[in-house]
Amino acid sequence: MRRPIHIALALSFMAVSGCGATVRQSFAENALERAAFELKCPKELIELVPLNRGLDDRNEPETQVGVRGCGKQAMYVYMKGAGWIANPSAVEDQNPGPQ
Repeated sequence: MRRPIHIALALSFMAVSGCGATVRQSFAENALERAAFELKCPKELIELVPLNRGLDDRNEPETQVGVRGCGKQAMYVYMKGAGWIANPSAVEDQNPGPQ
């Protein structure tokens, strides 16, 4: 009877620690607020774009996600031990004004 309890505890730990979370879940829980701030866009208007892994795939190191909102876009990379890191050169205005 101890085995089901151990499995339940392990699954609970994995859910709390982020292990096994999808790309979408991990980004929403750990980086969405920052992306909204950096793009100067409400988080409700942020769109995630899968770049090298599906949004419903398990999140793993070096996962890349495009983020779009309010006419801007950026690219984030998930790094083990550091979390979601924005690529500063990737933040760009999709609708630049006249030059």
